[in-house]
Amino acid sequence: MCTIIQPTTADEIVELLRSAQSNKTKVAVRGGMTAGQLLQNEEAAPDILLDLSRMNRIRSIEKGNLLARVEAGVITAAVETAAAKERLFYPPDPTSLHTSTIGGNVACAAAGLRQLKYGGTRDFVMGLEVVLPGGERIRTGANMQKSVAGYDMTRFLIGSGARLGVVTSAILRLLPKPQYREIILCAFPGASAGASTALAVIKSGMTPAAMELLDSRCLEIDHDAWASLSMMQQPADVAESLLLFELDGVEVSVVGQRAKIERLCAQQGGAVVEILSDSHMGTQALELRQRLLPRLMAAYPIWAMAKVAVAPGQLRAVWAPDTPLTKSSGQGSGYLCCFAHAGIGVLHLFMGIDPMQEPGGGGAPAQARAVLRCLREVGGALLGIYGPARRTLGEGEAIPSRFTEAMTTIERSFDPKGVMLP
Repeated sequence: MCTIIQPTTADEIVELLRSAQSNKTKVAVRGGMTAGQLLQNEEAAPDILLDLSRMNRIRSIEKGNLLARVEAGVITAAVETAAAKERLFYPPDPTSLHTSTIGGNVACAAAGLRQLKYGGTRDFVMGLEVVLPGGERIRTGANMQKSVAGYDMTRFLIGSGARLGVVTSAILRLLPKPQYREIILCAFPGASAGASTALAVIKSGMTPAAMELLDSRCLEIDHDAWASLSMMQQPADVAESLLLFELDGVEVSVVGQRAKIERLCAQQGGAVVEILSDSHMGTQALELRQRLLPRLMAAYPIWAMAKVAVAPGQLRAVWAPDTPLTKSSGQGSGYLCCFAHAGIGVLHLFMGIDPMQEPGGGGAPAQARAVLRCLREVGGALLGIYGPARRTLGEGEAIPSRFTEAMTTIERSFDPKGVMLP
């Protein structure tokens, strides 16, 4: 039986972990549960589940110091909103922006759409307050940019999956809010044109805040909402691929980048470009992208998703006209779609399985495996496979044994009795 505990202070967590060490109780930490949706409870069930949702105060937004002090249970979007009121900007924007917590982002080293220009959580955490598995409280980093002499414990703990301790609060770096922003949607009648245009944008020297590439089947899941942005009355019927850009900065610079993007799109032929300078419509477009994965998961309860890193120039290997992915519509059963952070080459291949279909059979699973083989052949690295049907896509990349041994040694030094579950 798992007991859920909702602490409100770090002192409560100290006492709980000390007790867990004495009793060899297994403890796990819960943030916004977005990572848990992907993992589908594949880890062993803990005895105690620490729910940090009540530790949700934004302690301060310090405009003069360009930083925020927040507790671990604060929702990411709340930090962005609080910073914006002071004309400041917190760039990390995981797709779970409205449900994920800062503590969860730290545990998972979350990034998001704006990683291309700004980086992710790891680049905006200046310091942490952490309770170690034995109950000791430590502080890492400081409220200044240069704060490390020796090992950088702040960056070391980010991405550790709460295996090395419980983050209770964080100091976050903020930026002045960009003066101007535009969202641009570029729809292409050809499957590979979007990937080619993304590569051309990178080669041109531009660095958009975000550059997201979606295939036509990603648009189908929110067909009417995409159509409401007025770029096309029937976007899923016209666009074989779509690029979403977020541009920000000084207005004259943004307008200049927009003009370059329009020229690059025009070179592909048949492209439809829509400039969403209206802030409401721009926000709606970003939200459509951010809610894509939750919508897919809700529509296809039996699903799997592979996350693959490739060189941006190799994205065309998936979006090329002769690949299985672009021919998936209407073939076999199931649902297959692909979306990518095009500027950094992180691609997501989502597969939904028809409940009447044999999970390991043909259709979408066979096509998905073919795409993964194609990605490996061009040098792609499989970062992970998630979801209840993940085994239909094969195994993840093997981690070198020496690396696994090193990680195990580190975990034991922090948690010798093994009470923390990731």
